[in-house]
This record gives sequence, C-alpha cells and structure tokens, in this order.
Amino acid sequence: MYSVVIFNRFDCCQSRLNPFNIHIGDSSQITLNPKCGGDHYIDLSQPSISVSCQGMSGRYVGVVLPGSSRTMTLCEVQVFEGSAVQCPTLSNPSNGGVSYSSRNYGDVATYSCNTGYSLNGFSTRTCQSSGSWSNTAPTCQAVQCPTLSNPSNGGVSYSSRNYGDVATYSCNTGYSLNGFSTRTCQSSGSWSNTAPTCDAVQCSTLSNPSNGGVSYSSRNYGDVATYSCNTGYSLNGFSTRTCQSSGSWSNTAPTCQAVQCPTLSNPSNGGVSYSSRNYGDVATYSCNTGYSLNGFSTRTCQSSGSWSNTAPTCDAGQCPVPTSPPNGAVSYSSRYDGDVATFSCDPGYNLVGSSTITCQSNLLWSGGPPTCSEN
Repeated sequence: MYSVVIFNRFDCCQSRLNPFNIHIGDSSQITLNPKCGGDHYIDLSQPSISVSCQGMSGRYVGVVLPGSSRTMTLCEVQVFEGSAVQCPTLSNPSNGGVSYSSRNYGDVATYSCNTGYSLNGFSTRTCQSSGSWSNTAPTCQAVQCPTLSNPSNGGVSYSSRNYGDVATYSCNTGYSLNGFSTRTCQSSGSWSNTAPTCDAVQCSTLSNPSNGGVSYSSRNYGDVATYSCNTGYSLNGFSTRTCQSSGSWSNTAPTCQAVQCPTLSNPSNGGVSYSSRNYGDVATYSCNTGYSLNGFSTRTCQSSGSWSNTAPTCDAGQCPVPTSPPNGAVSYSSRYDGDVATFSCDPGYNLVGSSTITCQSNLLWSGGPPTCSEN
C-alpha cells in the first residue's frame, strides 16, 4: 500500500473529518493495528487529502475518527496499493508561478501571478487518479488600466496601458498644469494620482507707473497691457506689454518722465530767463537798453515738449517821429539813440527854443519841439 485518500464532500458537517487516524495491519480490531502517522487533518477548503503510507501492509485498512458520533461513508475513502500515482511536473505560467508540496494523487497545485498580472483561469489543479492534473493551466495576463481622457485645453500620452506604464500630461500654450504631470498604471488596474487640470495662465497684476497709468481687459495669456503718462510726462520704454505663456509679462515696465522743452537761445541784443524747462514752465524775454521786443514776451513749455509761440527779436529802438512846428520844419537822418533832429522856421519867422533835440537811450527826445514866431 502506498496511500490513503480522504475526500471532503463539502457538506454541512465536514468538520467531522478532523482529526482522523489511519490503522493498517492484520487484526480485525482496527485500532490494534499500527497507525500510519499520527493525527491527520484535511484543509476544509480543499476537496481531498492524500496520506502516504508507503512500506505498510496488512489485511485491514481502517480510518478512525476519534471521539463519539463521528462517522464516514465508504465513498469518502480510497485506498491505493502498488506504485504511487504521480502527476507530471507543472511549468510556471509566463509572468507567474505554481506551487505544490508533491505531485501524488489528490495533491493540489496552486497558481499565482507576478505583480501587475492577473490570473485567467482556475487558480488550483488537483492530481487525479489517472495521473493527470484537473482543469487546464491558467495564464497570467498583464493588468491593463483604463483609457485616459485628455484634460480640457491639454492632452495625455502613453505608449500602452499595462502595469508600470506611465502616462504624461501636458497643457496647450497659455495653460499651466495643476496637479501631477504623470500617472502610473498600478497592479490593481487603476492609475496612480488623480487627473490634473489645465488652468489658464495668468500674469501678475501690474502697477501704475508714477505720473501715469496702465490698462488691460484681463491678465490671461495673450492679453496686452497699455501704458500711458499724465499730461506733461512722456513714456520712456515700451508702451505695451503682453502676457506670455510663462505667466510673465513681456518687456520691462516703462517710466513716465517729465516733459522737457529744449534750451532757449538769447535773442540778439537781449536775453531769455526761466527757472526750468519742464511742462508748464514760462520763459520771459527782454531786450538790452536801446532795443525793443518784437513779438511775444513769454513762451510756455507745452506737453508736446515744444515751446509755445515763436522766439521774439530785439530790434534797435527809435525815438518817435518829431513833429514840425507850425510855420517851420524838422529834419533828421534817423531816429536811433544819439541821432539829432534839427528844426528850422519859414522865412519871416524866428525860432523860439532849441534848434536841435537828441534821441536818448530811453527812446525819448531830449526836449520838446521849438516854435516859430512871426518877425
């Protein structure tokens, strides 16, 4: 004899099988015969247990359930004699393994798969009395994660969806990734992390330049901010800045500088004075003694950076035209400073007063005109 197989009927009272003893010998009183091993137990989740009793012989084989009120039926016991039945060695499934204590009749082989693979088929096979294993060998299939959807305003890419594969997320220009950029297919068949989102890029709030302002409708990618300066100030730098995909504004912030009008030249024979040449400042013109201003006496620095009006000139001063006395005449070559006017009377009239007057630096004659009295 080489083995005794005890079968589990999976009935309501299967626990009665544990423990059991096997006695083999020539005595009809079974319990007097030698034991095959000690107490034996069957795994109640398995269909059978094979107990090796090689080297033992006798006329009687008995299976005893110690204790009272525990019985077995004949169909639950099989006794094998002769050479032991052995099933063939089992090969590990690709990406998995198989384990068993031995390959004798009744032995159970258990299959498992490597991480990232799932069992397709029966997880156990039993060595049958025919020397073949029950069922067919299962396979280990790669775990596949579900198809991923593109985030709004972005995309996701992966070569495949098997265990260990990595999916990479990206966003369209003008959008930034909020969340994890990658997700890995896990052994459970689910993707790691949560799906990220693509949020519109926003540039920072812009400050008004001193003596100016900046305006924009929003601060999203592609929006343009426009700078301007208060009256009397001019923009130094770029007048616009664009919100870039990086979330920063293009260019650098401009400044508003006070408008300056150009330096004014003194008129010939005169001068011009001003405290500064900024917007709103006034320049005042004057002429040297003996010269009179021809044009505007003041000019204002305008917001355009130019002076108002045109530059005046300083012309040489002239005394007023002297009046001829009644019954007389006056003559002069010119009326500039230092020039002399000469008076004379008609025949029959005598000159009363000075016959000459001189044009002074204040552009007034040195005296009034004389008179002509009748002889």
